[in-house]
Amino acid sequence: MKVFLRLSWALMLLFSATVAQAATETARSTPIERVISKRALVVTWGQFSEKYLLYLGNGCGTLTEGQRVSISARNQLDGGDNDTVQVDAYRRCAIVRADLFDTELTVTTVFQSSNRVVVIDPNGLEQTLFFDARCHAIRGYQGERLYALTGGSIDPGDRLYLPNNDGFCSITYVQPALVEPAETPRGDVTRPSVVGNVKAVAENGRVFLSWRAAQDNVAVSHYLISVSDGKINTRSELSADAMPNVTRTTETKAVLDGLNNDETHFIYLAAVDTSGNLSAHWTEVIAFPRSGTFRSGSATVEGIGLQIAEQNDRFIRLSWAKPVGDFNYQLTLRSGEKLIWKEDFSKRSTLQLVNRSAYSGLPMTLTVTRYNHYGFVDRQIISFQFD
Repeated sequence: MKVFLRLSWALMLLFSATVAQAATETARSTPIERVISKRALVVTWGQFSEKYLLYLGNGCGTLTEGQRVSISARNQLDGGDNDTVQVDAYRRCAIVRADLFDTELTVTTVFQSSNRVVVIDPNGLEQTLFFDARCHAIRGYQGERLYALTGGSIDPGDRLYLPNNDGFCSITYVQPALVEPAETPRGDVTRPSVVGNVKAVAENGRVFLSWRAAQDNVAVSHYLISVSDGKINTRSELSADAMPNVTRTTETKAVLDGLNNDETHFIYLAAVDTSGNLSAHWTEVIAFPRSGTFRSGSATVEGIGLQIAEQNDRFIRLSWAKPVGDFNYQLTLRSGEKLIWKEDFSKRSTLQLVNRSAYSGLPMTLTVTRYNHYGFVDRQIISFQFD
């Protein structure tokens, strides 16, 4: 009898653990943005349309760009906890590694005898990056892409990822980009930079877009937004006339209404300067509105209420409303465009920052984004600095 009771108790514990683990699993369908090799690809995934570099195990077979797959992740997408890619009813493979990134770099020159490489950054400018010894395989990436988590600007300490599970490392030094020559008597022929740091939040029949302001040697006039039902090869130069459904805006954000739900929309952005010069290529972002997506402004919950609760010479304490029910927060702390700290699926309602010399005099921002299982609800940003 004792043996039977112990066995029954053990089975109950095992069943409870299995149910608890399954409860945290998230499965989402997403199109493949780029196939790097048979086992390496780039996708946009998650509540906030973040980009991931994936390295897969055996079993998924041949994959193509634009093909939809189902990604399942427990807790977070990181290649652990049996994260998987489901291609169809017969093909499924494990995610061996998943790296969050926000910057793509194209390698133009490698140096076989030193730890440095020349790349083209998202603004179309050349940068020389020095890296630690863990990225020794980078010397085989001439003409290929690298992926980095930079928070908006490339700085020492940023993480650099190599496709095909070839490793990752830290950037140790960045040589300043070359400055474009001043305007010549032939007129302004310098292109504005490529639009970078594009974010897309899909809702019911609409997409909210935001991006970093482009740079130009004179001034940026406006931005062009193109929406397509199919993927466009933007590696070649394309004029505005060659792009479908083009609209323009002078701001660094836009709302695209009237989109079909449950369909993939390929969105492209480019900057135009005051002389009519277009960015060297269009920046792509993918969105997938759903009919069940939570619509901003229709929530009956209280506001976030982000505020500075206490501030003195030693620390700053920020506070906001406690999450209720199935609501969670994404917390992002930045200094300028530099990402300092980020926390997903957060249930906290306070953050205390100790005054450090590294923060003194720097403008800081904390972004608190609230969402539930339907998606984005609302967002609040507060700015502060240590004296």
